[in-house]
Amino acid sequence: MIKRGFTLIELLVSTAVFTVAMVIALGALLSLSEANRKADLLNASINNVSFALDSMSRALRTGTNYHCTTGGTLATPKDCGAGGASGTTPGTYIAFVAADGAKVAYCFDDGAIKRQVIQAGVPGSLSTNCASSVFLPLTAPDIVVENLSFYVTGAEPKQAASADTTQPKVTILVRAYVVIKSTQRSWFNLQTSVTQRIYDL
Repeated sequence: MIKRGFTLIELLVSTAVFTVAMVIALGALLSLSEANRKADLLNASINNVSFALDSMSRALRTGTNYHCTTGGTLATPKDCGAGGASGTTPGTYIAFVAADGAKVAYCFDDGAIKRQVIQAGVPGSLSTNCASSVFLPLTAPDIVVENLSFYVTGAEPKQAASADTTQPKVTILVRAYVVIKSTQRSWFNLQTSVTQRIYDL
């Protein structure tokens, strides 16, 4: 009888220890799974915004006639956020002429990076209203872009009264986040700089 009693106690203790170990292991597994899901979601979001930045960079690098502002047209090349006459406030809108002659504008509205393109030879002017339906989003709906800033220097021609001798350069900053769950967000910041490839006469 005594031997059986000890065996039953040992069985209960072993079961309890095994249950605790399994609960701890399961908790660790769930935590790892959640961390992996978060990492995958954040990685996909960064890749999506990076793609948008790369798209802008390629177009800007071979483009000309940069006009940076909070809204504007291609009428006059314009710096922004560089200090001096342009002030220190960065732009949220940039328009330019692409290498193929198309008119292109990028801007920030409603949590997304947006683009408008008017092909070469097609009449019409770029819209300055980023909320307009002519602007199409470049970023995925599950990514919320909180801020898009353009810093442009050297956009004005050298013949201008400002005596600009700087090759046009654009620096783009993006701050965005992705919702992991209702109470959790993951933030990230990306930055890139582009110098106009065509020599600024």
